[in-house]
Amino acid sequence: MACYPYANLNDVQIKKIVEYSKKIALYLNIKGHINIQYVISGDDVFVIEVNPRASRTVPIISKVTGVNMI
Repeated sequence: MACYPYANLNDVQIKKIVEYSKKIALYLNIKGHINIQYVISGDDVFVIEVNPRASRTVPIISKVTGVNMI
C-alpha cells in the first residue's frame, strides 16, 4: 500500500524515515529504485522490508506526482 501524500506524519517521523532510507540505500550500494516498507508507532519507526527493486507503485506515484521515476 502506498500513501501519497503521507497522512499525519510529524517532523520526527519524517526525519527518521529519510535517515533510515539513506543509510539502507548506501549500505546496500543501491543504484536505482528501492522499496522500503515502514511501520510507525508514535515516534518509533520500524523497517519491516527492503527490496532493491521498483514495485508496481512506482508508475502510479510517478503519474500522480508528475515526477519521472523511470
